[in-house]
Amino acid sequence: MFDVVPKALPQAPSLAPAEGPVQIKLEGATPAVLRAALATLAGVTLTEAAYKVLVTPEDAGYALWLANGDMLCHLDSADEVTTRLTRYASVRQLLQLHNPQQRFNVRLQVGATAGQTVFMAGERLDMVIESEPAATILLLNVDPRGDVQAITSAVAAHGRLSLPGAGLVEAPFGTDYMKVFALPQPPPGLEHWANRRLEALGSEVPELLRLLHSAGEWAETLHEVVTVPRP
Repeated sequence: MFDVVPKALPQAPSLAPAEGPVQIKLEGATPAVLRAALATLAGVTLTEAAYKVLVTPEDAGYALWLANGDMLCHLDSADEVTTRLTRYASVRQLLQLHNPQQRFNVRLQVGATAGQTVFMAGERLDMVIESEPAATILLLNVDPRGDVQAITSAVAAHGRLSLPGAGLVEAPFGTDYMKVFALPQPPPGLEHWANRRLEALGSEVPELLRLLHSAGEWAETLHEVVTVPRP
């Protein structure tokens, strides 16, 4: 059981901003048209040094690799690479969002084994969320293509929210992100984001960021999993 001392809700906290532009490195025989498109893409910058995403030609398409060595996704065309990196830069604002004044914890476990991060095709993704105070949960899942699914549900104080079979591992394979926000007093309008897909491009990400900025007290956690085909 968590040891929680009730506290008055503060005013909306100042949110820690995301890092600067996404550093993209192109490796191998990438076409000039792709380099030119990425050079003018908002939210990204090309680099020959340390990178967030590495783009390499692979199997008549492109593989996108994260700096930790995990594959973000595999894409078939240069246009898909441009779209995926645009989504990456946009959604990263939500994934990196954290509250410097966070005063309680929320935890997420994916899979039956704590700490499991790699899942194979056909495996079921069970999720368990724990929040110290009673809170409304906003769970965002960003799949390897950059599509965003939002789920909200109430969580009992000192309790667990079990989401058995929340997902099933299938193509496209790569890196999935699960971002959890726990809001003891959810701001008006949060229900608009329940159980639906979000458009990563356009106005929805800035709208959700503004909504979270209006919340009083909240906590967050981020979990990454890698999905792979069976050998």
